[in-house]
Amino acid sequence: MDDSAKRHFDQFVRTRDFAIDNAGDAVATNAALHTDKLAKIITNLTKAKASQTGGSAATRQVLLAALQLDIHDINRTAHAIGQETLGFDQLFPTPKQRNPAMLLTTADTYIGNLVATTTDDAATLAAKLDRQAKFIANGFAADFATALVALRAQIDAAKTSENNADAVGEENTAAIGRLVNEGIKECTFLDAIFHNVYRGNPGKLGAWVCANHLERAPKKKKAATPAQS
Repeated sequence: MDDSAKRHFDQFVRTRDFAIDNAGDAVATNAALHTDKLAKIITNLTKAKASQTGGSAATRQVLLAALQLDIHDINRTAHAIGQETLGFDQLFPTPKQRNPAMLLTTADTYIGNLVATTTDDAATLAAKLDRQAKFIANGFAADFATALVALRAQIDAAKTSENNADAVGEENTAAIGRLVNEGIKECTFLDAIFHNVYRGNPGKLGAWVCANHLERAPKKKKAATPAQS
């Protein structure tokens, strides 16, 4: 299980524990159903991790899950910005389907509308920088666009590695990716439920958000520049 899958696993455990501890608050909803499903996913992830011996299918599955999350965040924020900047949301459309090919196509569209290329003229470059600035002003990291490019490249690299990987342990490795995607789905259901249940209770809502959040990958520290004598 790679670092990204581990961070999702930790999220699933926190979310399950919160949902169990606060089940009485959501007794009239489907929270119990989704909590049970999430608990089974956690059990299966634990088993798959123990049996994992090789392969790289999980890496690509987890990277695609991270890409789906980034696309969702960008799309949602673009819709908010579009309330004041006409047509802004159309530059960052919702994927028509949730399959990997469509996620990658959508990511390429986003990147094309955000990231400068060597063929951009001055007006195009300025427009892209302005779009980035709008996202940053709405809570995105300053390097979110380059991070999206890096994630897209990682997915391509993982696909190449997966195609060349030995078959040893591939079944359990691939299972981890599928289980992470299933866990994300159950967390999304629970997130919708608890946001509705706690919309009049900011304290409980804050506790839920804290439990259900996904830790972002730590940024690699840049190598220190040697002091010049």
